[in-house]
Amino acid sequence: MMMIDLDSKIGTELGFTSDFFKSSWLYLDEEKNVMWISCIISIYPGKGDFRRLVKRLINRGYNIIIPTPLGRMVDIGIKQGWKIKSIKTEHGDVECFVLENKFKGV
Repeated sequence: MMMIDLDSKIGTELGFTSDFFKSSWLYLDEEKNVMWISCIISIYPGKGDFRRLVKRLINRGYNIIIPTPLGRMVDIGIKQGWKIKSIKTEHGDVECFVLENKFKGV
């Protein structure tokens, strides 16, 4: 699994930049075509930056997983119809929000 940093080449291509986000972690599992989003904090909450990031990821064919969603992320996931699934990881079962790309399941 590869970590994608803010303002890195791929981060910039995805719109994952310090102009919009802070204290954020994206992890790409290329083998499974899954993007894990952990601890993402928007600089301008409610302005659609996270939604645009998700759309870019989906358009690139990624499935998206948000492990152990908390706080506002729970509200966002419910509002957008994300599925809650228990996923087996190397650290045990983890409750996650999952947005599956319509072309490829998780």
